[in-house]
Amino acid sequence: LILVNSIQILQRGLLQVKVITPIVERILFVLNLPQEKEDGENFETLKDKIKYENVNLKIDSHYILKDVNVEIKKGLKVGIVGPTGSGKSSFVKLLYGIYRNYEGRIFLDDKELRDYSIRSLRDKIAVVSQDVFVFNDTVENNLRIVKPDATQEEIIQALKLAKADFVFKHKDGIKMVVGERGSSLSGGERQRIAMARIFLKNPEIVIIDEGTSALDTETEKYVMESIYNYFYDKTVLIIAHRLKTLEKCDKILFFENGRLIKEGLFKDLNL
Repeated sequence: LILVNSIQILQRGLLQVKVITPIVERILFVLNLPQEKEDGENFETLKDKIKYENVNLKIDSHYILKDVNVEIKKGLKVGIVGPTGSGKSSFVKLLYGIYRNYEGRIFLDDKELRDYSIRSLRDKIAVVSQDVFVFNDTVENNLRIVKPDATQEEIIQALKLAKADFVFKHKDGIKMVVGERGSSLSGGERQRIAMARIFLKNPEIVIIDEGTSALDTETEKYVMESIYNYFYDKTVLIIAHRLKTLEKCDKILFFENGRLIKEGLFKDLNL
């Protein structure tokens, strides 16, 4: 009997080890990631333009971006389109330091991107992606992440611009708790929380990387109008789920197989 009990305890222990092994491996992976260097000058504001010069990006042995040359003037609203895997997201990720090992040069005004500290770039650039991370906290605190000293009035205004009506319909309002990873919210509601963050942050450069994909057509139209109006003098780069979203952009960039194939107005590109 003692032997049987011991074997059962051993089996349970082995099962627990099997369950936690992937978790331990993930923790070790994160802990072993190289630390990002914080040296470099502070990026304060975009005065004139963003410019890519002969930019290539290679991951492992595969080129994600190939010989990209483009100039984006301050204040333009730029749509970015192309097939899946064409390099659209990689193109914008370069701006906020996800990849630093690119070939060629990227200028923010007259200074190369890698001369700026990553922290200062991310302080002045706001990103809304398809997958939004929401903390198990109140809506209010989820917005304060980008502006800790924001007033309640500023938070409410940001939510209104993002058409986050569901917050005001809830009995707790901005004090409503959203659950672990936003479990009490739909995908579209999480994206509207993320949109509210960028209105509250009011950055120099706005990047929307499929950040409206979970919104219905009417809500997406409202939110995009808010973006065009609120950030009228800021530079906005938009990768959109629906091409109609990009109709009001000043310029469209079309990517294919890592190359910028053509650029122009929406009506001229036969999208």
